[in-house]
Amino acid sequence: MARELEAARVQTFLDARYKASDVKHSYRSKLGDTIDCIDFFAQAGVKALAARGTPIMNPPPALMRRQKPDAIKDAGADEKGNERRCPDGTVPQVRITAEQIQRAGGLGAYLARIKKFSFSQPARSRHQTLGKLTPPEPGLPGYAHTYISGTGNNYTSDEAALSIFTPTIPTGNQSDHSLMQTWTTTGGNNATAAAGATTAIPCPANCQQTVEAGWTVDPGLNLDNNPHLFLYSTPDGYWTGCYNGSTPANISGATTCPAWVGLPSPYPPGATLPSSVPGPFVNPQQIFIWVGRCSVYHECENGWEVRVSVDLFADHYVTVGYYPDADFGATFGTASIFLAGGEVFEQAAVPSDTLFTLPMGSGTSASAGLGSAAYVANVSWIGAGGAGSYYNGGFGAPFSTVTTKYNVWENPNIGNQEIDLGLVYYLGAPVPAPTPAPPPPVCTPHDAAASDQFYVNPHNSPVQVEQGGSSVVNLILDGPWIVADHGNTAAGQV
Repeated sequence: MARELEAARVQTFLDARYKASDVKHSYRSKLGDTIDCIDFFAQAGVKALAARGTPIMNPPPALMRRQKPDAIKDAGADEKGNERRCPDGTVPQVRITAEQIQRAGGLGAYLARIKKFSFSQPARSRHQTLGKLTPPEPGLPGYAHTYISGTGNNYTSDEAALSIFTPTIPTGNQSDHSLMQTWTTTGGNNATAAAGATTAIPCPANCQQTVEAGWTVDPGLNLDNNPHLFLYSTPDGYWTGCYNGSTPANISGATTCPAWVGLPSPYPPGATLPSSVPGPFVNPQQIFIWVGRCSVYHECENGWEVRVSVDLFADHYVTVGYYPDADFGATFGTASIFLAGGEVFEQAAVPSDTLFTLPMGSGTSASAGLGSAAYVANVSWIGAGGAGSYYNGGFGAPFSTVTTKYNVWENPNIGNQEIDLGLVYYLGAPVPAPTPAPPPPVCTPHDAAASDQFYVNPHNSPVQVEQGGSSVVNLILDGPWIVADHGNTAAGQV
């Protein structure tokens, strides 16, 4: 009976994403994902909008636009002859199977190990010193962040290039993750997570609302250790919120999600991404993330659109989808904070927030620079008045929010022949704790001697000294005189 009940719960979870009858075509992506193409109106977000009384009446223009092949979507067919393209009127979804959830320990275990808690930019000077540290963020045990940021403007769009790597998550660490992302946010307050006997508390007012996008290595969320595209949004200070439009991860435990509306794209949320390998800058992999108002490119109406490109020069941006304004109560018309950087969650660091060992980015030291270290580059934004600007070092210095510093390095790209990254913010491995100085040598007396002795420690014998130089040796007292007066009256010759 328990097995049947669990199977029913798993199927209900999967059907909430989409049903088998919604699938019009399937194929295997170049990087190994099984992609189901479902009817646009069968999406959970589209159905949620209709249930709220705000249905999508006219399909977005991008719905009928053919997509160009790129690093994820090949032209032609997969190994079984299925064309790697969704038919007109459908959108791609990364398939999650009941068997995968069972291997994760069941639905409860699968959802419990997916971590996402409130993140707020700590109060600090706009031009704080590079790498300056603050105490850990309250209510965020086990989390580490390092990023550049901008505040105080009414942003209508923002953009950043994030290098893609595969940071190593030890086998068995199913709740840990390492990621790079952008945060586009407004509001200032968050819900309070439960702690001990204290229950979770919803955000009271002026709640943080976010649209977040990037790549993550998260075996709990994606059931493997590869980098995957992810999206996340919360309308109420992380009291509710979901990954990829359908996977709950929030403070309250709510299972309802903000209405994500996917569009035809070779980058469905959750898709596996190509990864760089630390070393020479030969075959770099990066993803451009653009988040902005639907009014900028007119691919959607009244909401926040997410566009991505894995092309090195951002020549082939595609719209992944959008979060409608109805998700946010129409209070998120512009963003007040934009951040770009890295995040780590490490369960082993929860007790103290100072024991981080998981790599951020490539895991290579930030000072290793282009090719080896992970980077944030080509950061730009547009304000409500239409004025745009590129990050030039004054857009908030790189900043770490934990006492164990993840090293960062801000350095201009100087004449690289293949790509112009502008001012680059590198981030890297956690700085190891200083190696403690060795303790002073301790002389252990030999077995008690029958007669008094005054001798050189065997480790210093024979004594060697060059002409004009000097040497230091340990002279050891042993024998009955130690018992009599602790050697206070001892004398000897060397």
